[in-house]
Amino acid sequence: MKKFATYLSLFLLPLIVIMLPFFIEDPFKILHHYDRYYPEDGQPLYLNINRSYVSTRMYLQYKDSFHYNSFIFGSSRSEHFLVDEWKKYLPDSSSCFHFDGYSDPLYSIHKKIMFLDKQHAPIDNVIICFDAENLAKSSPIENDHLRALPPLLDYSWGTFEMFCKTHLNVYFEPHFFVSYIDFLLHHQIKPYMTEWGIWDINPSYYVLPYNERERPLDGPYYAENHYSDALLGAFHNNEQHAGQPYEPVITDQGKSLLSDIAAVLDRHHTNYRIILNPMYDKRPLAEADVAVLTFLFGKNLYNFTGVNIFTTDYHNYNDPAHFSDRVASSIMEIIYEPDTLRQQQMIDSIYMRN
Repeated sequence: MKKFATYLSLFLLPLIVIMLPFFIEDPFKILHHYDRYYPEDGQPLYLNINRSYVSTRMYLQYKDSFHYNSFIFGSSRSEHFLVDEWKKYLPDSSSCFHFDGYSDPLYSIHKKIMFLDKQHAPIDNVIICFDAENLAKSSPIENDHLRALPPLLDYSWGTFEMFCKTHLNVYFEPHFFVSYIDFLLHHQIKPYMTEWGIWDINPSYYVLPYNERERPLDGPYYAENHYSDALLGAFHNNEQHAGQPYEPVITDQGKSLLSDIAAVLDRHHTNYRIILNPMYDKRPLAEADVAVLTFLFGKNLYNFTGVNIFTTDYHNYNDPAHFSDRVASSIMEIIYEPDTLRQQQMIDSIYMRN
């Protein structure tokens, strides 16, 4: 028996040594408590982490202190709807929280809203940002640690197993493990790390602990020389698809999830807006999908997809996936315009209609 224990220890020792950095350093910030999950503004994040997990943890950590009652949901595109700007259109009693996630799919947004409902949280004001990409995803995303559903939102073994599995898979991936140990030893990002696409050395523009997205309007991030040839090339390549609608993406399961969301918002008498994002490719959402959303959300739906003054100027985009804060500010000005006639005129001007 002693021999067996010795052999077992020798066998397990390398695995224990390999796993120590995972448990001690917590590279994905999923094991320990943190007051701040992101660095100071302008400092690199280095390793991207699951934004839905961070949002959920931050909500639970601060909800009793700040009594959140207003929420923004969506993918990273929603981050440009700045909380401070949003507050201008809300009652003074509003306490805002940005409950976003990387490429946050419809499935995850649904889980977050159901989670708040089960928590008996007040849901007084809401913005939900949709597009063809996240509306198409009405089931859990597998094999992606950045987009895996946090177990806190769904207390099931399957969700917990998938969340752990996706993070461990990345950790044991040779490229990641080698570069991570190198980083721990030398505290610097080397060229081979960025070539592998594992590390992010771009400046971070998150302000936490309150999870409010802030970016300096017209700051150096948006300067002309930051628009690369690739960005402009992508913009011009999209011209051949401009105005060409997407194929319908909302599945029967998606309709069920959207119906649940509408029911919760109605039950809470929420003052909400559903925004269809102005996408860089200038393609409108399919008419069938717009019809589904209109049936469920009615006058609360605002469609900014397709060819319009936002999507036809590359200066309105930081990259092919994200429009700027200025665009988000303009959208909020439109969707919260109290005069119906004036609001329609503003929308017509966006689409250059007489």
